[in-house]
Amino acid sequence: MLPVSAAILPWNSSFAFSGQAGLLLSGATMLPYILLPFIDLEVRTSSLLMAGSFFFMIWLIFSLPLPLSRIHRLFLVSGGFLFSLYGARVFHALVESPGFFWEHPAAMFINFNGMTFYGSFIAGSSFLALWGTAWSWSRYVRDRVWDQASIGASVIYGVMRIGCFFNGCCWGKISGLPWAVRYYSMRGAMPSLGIPVHPVQLYEALLGFSIALVLLLERKSGSVSGLFGRPGSAGSLFGIFCLLYGPGRFVLEFFRGDNYRGTDVILGLSVSQTISIPVSLFGCYLMMKRREPSGSSLQKKELRT
Repeated sequence: MLPVSAAILPWNSSFAFSGQAGLLLSGATMLPYILLPFIDLEVRTSSLLMAGSFFFMIWLIFSLPLPLSRIHRLFLVSGGFLFSLYGARVFHALVESPGFFWEHPAAMFINFNGMTFYGSFIAGSSFLALWGTAWSWSRYVRDRVWDQASIGASVIYGVMRIGCFFNGCCWGKISGLPWAVRYYSMRGAMPSLGIPVHPVQLYEALLGFSIALVLLLERKSGSVSGLFGRPGSAGSLFGIFCLLYGPGRFVLEFFRGDNYRGTDVILGLSVSQTISIPVSLFGCYLMMKRREPSGSSLQKKELRT
């Protein structure tokens, strides 16, 4: 069967899948913007997904049975969200478009066309660590908040990557595979229209949702942390997230086609691949550290004295 080509696509199509696997989806429309009903207002799809992600995280944190007030939880989620949002923006500005933002510094804070996950990851994690320290969280509270945040981050990552797919940003390399996708919308971020490329955004979305599933199974059965000697240990989900996301992102970077983000930083690796290495090692460190039960260090010290 012949692959779908631009000649037989409906004229209103914004993207189409090439090859046998995507024939039924050949008329699918990219959605960089959504027209809200009743108020006749057009909003970026990614903005709607981001707003939904914020309320999803509120629900996750509010569902935890912890001795934290509602105001405390609301400030926790709001602060983490803002730090993650502007961390993603600042990282993009410094690494991917430094010249533009030196000339237009205000655009960094009022225009959100261009964000990076690792900027969000670093800023959001830093905020969570500082917030817990400032409020002197007990280990019980700290472990459960970090666990819940790790699950939320995995789901939100998957959702936002679907937003990237709708927007046409973070596109993949040219591909001849049956599920390669062609973009045709002038309003999307993809500059090369009609060229079959890897739907790498969907690969990354699958990575995020898969990690979320693993974390949920871990919290229920402790199957992953059991490999490190302490099955079911609370507080292990962030380490597992780093341990899974780092290598996953490292591999998927080979399918990315948006080379303006910074490639050949070290030994031909991209910026994200370079960061993925210490993230993976940090996840391994966190899991190995949890092999030692809480209080055992103190016991060993007492025995030596």
